[in-house]
Amino acid sequence: MAASCLTAGGLRGVYAAIGVTVDGRKDVLGLWAGSGGEGAKFWMSFLVDLKNRGIGDVFFVVCDGLKGLPDTIEAVWPQAMVQTCIIHWSRQETTCCFPMVSSLDWRGGSGGSAYSTGRAA
Repeated sequence: MAASCLTAGGLRGVYAAIGVTVDGRKDVLGLWAGSGGEGAKFWMSFLVDLKNRGIGDVFFVVCDGLKGLPDTIEAVWPQAMVQTCIIHWSRQETTCCFPMVSSLDWRGGSGGSAYSTGRAA
């Protein structure tokens, strides 16, 4: 999960790691402030920090496919399955396959499509 934080230096990304145990309990594993341009090096320190704090085995990771993140997950937890979040996946697929659908149509802001009006197409 990601959010933004306004600092004296401008906007910074804040990333949250949320874990779900095998019995369904959710835990916030940590919060990390990014510095902009988070790549493989940032994600490696993020994941190694989690591993060093006791997250020894990960079964399934859902992420938004940020640059370097899936490969880094595989390097830290080789047995973990990585899946792109369905919201991010569908946005990418819609943009890739239907470039004429604007982000306003997708979010429901323009009133000119079946997405935004709730009507059947």
